[in-house]
Amino acid sequence: MSEEGFQVLENEWITLADGTRLAARIWLPDGAESEPVPAVLEFLPYRKRDGTAPRDESTYPVFAAAGYAGVRVDIRGSGESEGVIDGEYTPRELSDACEVIAWLAGQPWCSGAIGMMGISWGGFNALQVAALKPPALKAVISLASTVDRFADDIHFKGGAQLSANLSWAATMLAYQSRPPDPALVVPTLGVHSGIMAAVTAVSTIGDRIAFEEVCYPATPRAVATTGRRLARLKSSPDGIDPEEFEHVCAQQHPKAVVLVATLNNPTLGTISEENRARIVEIARRHNVWIIEDNIYGGLKDDAPTPLAALAPERTFHLNGLSKSVSAGLRSGWIACPPGYVTRIVNAHRLLTGGAAFLLKEAAARLVLSNEAANIRNAVRKIIAKRAKIATEVLTRAHPDAEVRSDPDCPFVWLTLPDPWLPGTFCKAAQEAGVIVDGADEYKIGALGYPCPNVRISLTGPLSDRKFERGLSILTELLSSPALNFDSLE
Repeated sequence: MSEEGFQVLENEWITLADGTRLAARIWLPDGAESEPVPAVLEFLPYRKRDGTAPRDESTYPVFAAAGYAGVRVDIRGSGESEGVIDGEYTPRELSDACEVIAWLAGQPWCSGAIGMMGISWGGFNALQVAALKPPALKAVISLASTVDRFADDIHFKGGAQLSANLSWAATMLAYQSRPPDPALVVPTLGVHSGIMAAVTAVSTIGDRIAFEEVCYPATPRAVATTGRRLARLKSSPDGIDPEEFEHVCAQQHPKAVVLVATLNNPTLGTISEENRARIVEIARRHNVWIIEDNIYGGLKDDAPTPLAALAPERTFHLNGLSKSVSAGLRSGWIACPPGYVTRIVNAHRLLTGGAAFLLKEAAARLVLSNEAANIRNAVRKIIAKRAKIATEVLTRAHPDAEVRSDPDCPFVWLTLPDPWLPGTFCKAAQEAGVIVDGADEYKIGALGYPCPNVRISLTGPLSDRKFERGLSILTELLSSPALNFDSLE
C-alpha cells in the first residue's frame, strides 16, 4: 500500500479500433485490482505530460483518495497520443471518447461505471459524448460549456464568428505546434551521432537495421561497423514503398528503420501523408523502431506530418542546425519515446564522449535569440533562388536531362542523358574544377535497376558568381556527350 493511498500510472496506451493509440495518465486507488472502482475521465488536447500536469496533480489525487480512478487522456493527435487532430468536438473525437470509455469499463480494476468531467473543451465533449449514450457512461460534470453551440458557444453567437475565435485559433495552432517536452529531448553532437545513439540503444550486434537503398552513405556504413546487418528498402521519388517495407519486415525482421522521410539525401524523396500512416502501422505490427532523420525537413515551412507525431511511442526524431543554419555547427537533438532518454544519453556519451558544452551553448544562444531563425530564413532564400536557376539551366543543357529539385532543398538530383555514366561525368566535372557526387556514393550495395544520377550541391559555392560558373561547366559537359569517354586526352 502506498502512503498516498493510490498509485500513478504515468503512461498507459489505449488502442482504438483503427490501431491508433491514445496516451492516458491514471491515478489508481490502492486495492482497485481486488475491489474494482469507478473511473472519472477527462478527454483534452492540452498535453497531459507538460500542459495540464500541474493542475492535474491537484485534482486527480483527490478523486483517487476518495476511491475513484482519475483518468486524463490526450485526444488523438495531441500530447503523446498518436494520429492527427481534425478539429474541435468532431465525430472522430467523440467516437474515440466512446472507445476510451468502453476500454476503461473493461479494465480489471474498474467497476464498469464511468464518469466524464471537464471545463470548456472537456465540458463540451463530455455533454456531446453523453448524447451518444455509451453504456458505461453514468454521469457528467460539465463546466463553462453549453448544449447549444449555435447560440451560446464562445466561438459563435447565432452562427456569427466572434473576434475571440481568431485569437483562439492562433492559440491552438501555437499550442499544437510546440516542440516535445524538453525532458524527452537529448542534445547531440549532430544528427549522425544521434542516429548512432538510437541504433545502439534499441539493437545489438547481429540485429538488422533497415535503410533506404539510396541514402546518405555515412550512416549505414557506420551502423555496419558496429556489427549490425543492413536491410535495404527500395528507393523511389516518393520515398520507400510501404509494401516493400512490409515485405522486408516480414522476411528480415529489422529491429529499426532509419528514414529521411522529407527530402531524402540524395533522391529528394518525400513520403506522402498516406504512406507515412501505412509505414507507422506496419512498424507497429512488426515491432520495428523508427529513427526519423528530419535534418532537411527542418528547412520546409510546409513539411508533412513527422512520423514522430504519428507514432511517438516508437519514434526517435532527430534534427539539427548544420543544414539550416551553418554546416560547421554540428549541434543536434533527438526527441525520444518516453522511457528512453537515459539509454540515449548513455549511448551518445559512450559513442562520442558527449556533446561539447561550448557547442551546445552557442547553439542554444542562436536559437533563443531568434538569430538561428533569421539565418535559416536567409539560407532558404538562397536555396530557393539557386534551385530555380539550376533546374532551368541544367534542363536546357540537354533534352534528356532530368532534374529533381525543391525550393527548400540544398541539392538537386540530376538524371544524366545517354551516354554519360555517373563515374565518367564526375571525373570530367572534377577535372574542370567542379565536384559532384555520383549515385554509387549513395548506394547500399548493388541496385536491381539503373541509377544514372549525380547529386549537385547548391550551397557549396560561397558566391553566386562561383555557383553560376560551376553550372556553366556542368552545362557544357551535358551538351558535349563525346566528353564521356575516359580515354579522351
